[in-house]
Amino acid sequence: MFRSRNNDVSAWAAMAESKPFLFVHGACHGAWCWERVLDLLRVAGRDAYAIDLPGHGARAAEAAGARLPDYTRAVVGFIEELDLRGVVLVGHSMGGIVLQTAAEQAAERLAHLVFLAAYVLQDGESLMGLSRPETQRQWAELAAASANQTVTLPTELPIVRWMNRCERADLAWALPRLTPQPWLPVSEPVTLRRFPDVGLPMTYLVCSDDRGLTPERCRRYAARLPHARLRTLDGDHDIMISNPQALAAALLELG
Repeated sequence: MFRSRNNDVSAWAAMAESKPFLFVHGACHGAWCWERVLDLLRVAGRDAYAIDLPGHGARAAEAAGARLPDYTRAVVGFIEELDLRGVVLVGHSMGGIVLQTAAEQAAERLAHLVFLAAYVLQDGESLMGLSRPETQRQWAELAAASANQTVTLPTELPIVRWMNRCERADLAWALPRLTPQPWLPVSEPVTLRRFPDVGLPMTYLVCSDDRGLTPERCRRYAARLPHARLRTLDGDHDIMISNPQALAAALLELG
């Protein structure tokens, strides 16, 4: 189990409610990236889960043909299989899109949506469509050159853009676990019929030293969420690895 650098979780436990947490990772990541946060939440007495989206983590072999609706089915299916209710659904980066689509299908089982340095799309948009033209071109070329329509990023990109606050031990743990990103989920337009009018409380967490989705971009995405609470945390894009204590504390304060 991950040992907190600050083992005083009594204040967090005092704020704990019964609502379970479910975490949705971002591009190239997997359920593994949430391990430290899960440990801290469980120490505080909360039920907490994380899943691998198709093509990621333990499901990396499913990358070929994986699409955004498959991501959504994975999240909704997990909630229904465990019969979870009152779920605090947390999505990081690309995972924010999955929060939007899952909320349309399972709003009655959700209590709160938390967008962590996350994309927030409008109907008909795609993640790639919001990226710089050179990024779109690079990712499209990498996907076309692969055998299974995935994008393998150069090692230095996650270090510079996502994990700039991570220590060497963190990098040694995280980098080998990254997987190529399936192309279709980030390039195909999203279909949204009811979002953001799903009637759920929403919070947007900005990371102060985020070089992947800068604080300025994150605030623009947060503005797309009606009445969302906005909070800034001290960390980089992968704050769940570099500063899990700050993230866990912020999540426990949502109630």
